[in-house]
Amino acid sequence: MRHRLHVTTQLLLLAMLLSPTAGAAQWAQEAVDLDVVQRIRAEGLERSQIEPLARYLTEVIGPRLTGSPGMKKANEWTAQTFVGPRRSVPGAVQPDLP
Repeated sequence: MRHRLHVTTQLLLLAMLLSPTAGAAQWAQEAVDLDVVQRIRAEGLERSQIEPLARYLTEVIGPRLTGSPGMKKANEWTAQTFVGPRRSVPGAVQPDLP
């Protein structure tokens, strides 16, 4: 029984390796829009907000253990910061708006 399982496993592995989807020659070639790539790089390198956002989340809001007040505050801040106060986020606590 054990030998049969070992042989079956080897055959399955061989079939997976030889399948057309596993071969490197099967990778789809897709046209790359270099203008879009350059705009994405410029956005990330020149206008990134990751440092001030991460600093606020870690230094002002602080620890965010599951179910803690810090997590609730972080969820509300994230919903307001990234989605905006006028949109709804499924499962998020909506802040009271004037």
